[in-house]
Amino acid sequence: MAADPDETADRHVNAAGLLGTLSIGVQLVLTLRFAVTPTPSPANRTSTRWRTRWAWTRSSSACAIYLGTCVATMAEVAVNKSTGRVEVKWVVCAQDGGVIVNPDGSRQQMEGSITMGLGYALTEEVRFKDGKVLDRNFDTYEIPRFSWLPKIETVLVENPEVPASGCGEPPIVNMGAVIANAIYDAVGARLLQLPMTAGRIKEAVRRG
Repeated sequence: MAADPDETADRHVNAAGLLGTLSIGVQLVLTLRFAVTPTPSPANRTSTRWRTRWAWTRSSSACAIYLGTCVATMAEVAVNKSTGRVEVKWVVCAQDGGVIVNPDGSRQQMEGSITMGLGYALTEEVRFKDGKVLDRNFDTYEIPRFSWLPKIETVLVENPEVPASGCGEPPIVNMGAVIANAIYDAVGARLLQLPMTAGRIKEAVRRG
């Protein structure tokens, strides 16, 4: 008998000790951002979805443990089904890295990690042809630009009884998953290859 995906996810989140971090992130998102009525998504799950002027907008989440740090991330994306264009509109990341030594430095590290993750998830790719590297400079190898970065919010989870662990790298782990999950919930297209370019999204939507 197939397991219920939501129950399976809850069981693994609980077992990994991520529930507290994920709960804080979800509470923040629901309180500050999503005062809308949940509707069924193309993935047949109930989550927050609404229609904007040009695309389906959807929020989703991902969580991980890296270097002993628990990280939960939620993102809001807008996807244009006809062009494959995806716009990440908002990212919130809650992180439990034990005792917080430098709050401002920790937030800055998290923001930088999220920004780097957006690059590998959406644009950064080295292409080859006939044994030659095609992308030799930043005119074609596109790194994140301030002009298309989303609003980024970070949450430091107070856990002074646990020694400090990593805080700079952990948030990057979730970025591919959280964006892919949001795209899937928005338009029902599952992306399995990074970066999730407009062409790949458009093809995934076509395949259904």
